[in-house]
Amino acid sequence: MKRNLYLILFSVGVLFLVLMDFKGCVDTNEANKKAQEYINYKFQALKYKKKDGKMAIYNKALEISNGQLRKFNDSLTNELNNLRIKKPKSITIIKEVIKIDTVYSVFHDSLPCAEFSLFGIVDSTNYKIDYTLTNKFLRFNSILIPNTQSVVVGWKKENLFKKNLIVTVNNTNPYVEVTGIKNYTVSPDIKWWQKGWVKFAAGFVSGAILLQQISK
Repeated sequence: MKRNLYLILFSVGVLFLVLMDFKGCVDTNEANKKAQEYINYKFQALKYKKKDGKMAIYNKALEISNGQLRKFNDSLTNELNNLRIKKPKSITIIKEVIKIDTVYSVFHDSLPCAEFSLFGIVDSTNYKIDYTLTNKFLRFNSILIPNTQSVVVGWKKENLFKKNLIVTVNNTNPYVEVTGIKNYTVSPDIKWWQKGWVKFAAGFVSGAILLQQISK
């Protein structure tokens, strides 16, 4: 019986080494594949029709590990470190432009000067304004406010013994202000066979059966 036990242990050890070598090869290929997916992942605003007939904006989400994210993206790594969130659950980055068309203001009294018309564009990092000014009115033909918004959901330590799941929002444009945040992190419902006591019982029974077979 001891001889059979040693043979089983030896076979398990050899199998373990083979599996580890195979796993290393698979992990390398998977890492290369994930790096290529990250490189090819682009900002885009696709659309599909909702039930109510209106359009929803979407993009495919990229599944990536915490280690891969920190390896591929230094700026996001710096932001996570600045937020003091070590293990984010999700990160969303949104590029948006607020567009305001044709804001018109007529003067109650014309300016005390000869008729004139001025056309101009005020173009800065945080806004772009196309305007028309005459002695009778001021018209903003368009106002554009660009912004990049990042939304991070993750665990943040409150103290040595407690941490909270939080959602943070950061805007690159100082003229865009967040007035409130709500986040619902949805987890799948746990089936009865997925509960801890069921897994423990299944492991205990499997271990007992294996031990019994080895002892024969």
